[in-house]
Amino acid sequence: MWGMTETEPLQDPQFDLTVEIRFRDLDAYGHVNHADYFTLIESARTRFMIDQFRAERRAENPLFLVVRASCEYKRPIELVPSVRVLITASDLGKSSFTLHYRIVGEDGTLHATAQTRMACVDGATQLPTPIPSWFRELVAPLPPRQKEEQKTS
Repeated sequence: MWGMTETEPLQDPQFDLTVEIRFRDLDAYGHVNHADYFTLIESARTRFMIDQFRAERRAENPLFLVVRASCEYKRPIELVPSVRVLITASDLGKSSFTLHYRIVGEDGTLHATAQTRMACVDGATQLPTPIPSWFRELVAPLPPRQKEEQKTS
């Protein structure tokens, strides 16, 4: 699989952040260590949230916590100046949602896809709380994520 060139067209991400690759991100094999992919998506997710939390929104005191994270590695990232992390949201429930990530090279090569399931928690009580309306409006333009139909025999 690594010998093949895999690229994926960009599909209207809600957030697109360029993240620098540091020399310390590399492992003994000369590519970004698998654990550092989670650092890349954390950097993008944190920036996405910071950009959305204006002063009036901070007063609501919602916290968005990761409850599950997964990553599927497609191609190694070698020492390059940067990669792009593209984020889209889906599966909004009452107090949880999913963020989907694509880590893409500047040449369009898809390096990894990842997901985090997020829970909205009240900052004071630490209990689940409904997702704020401003966040729902932020991600509303996206169509619902299509579920893969199960095959019946």
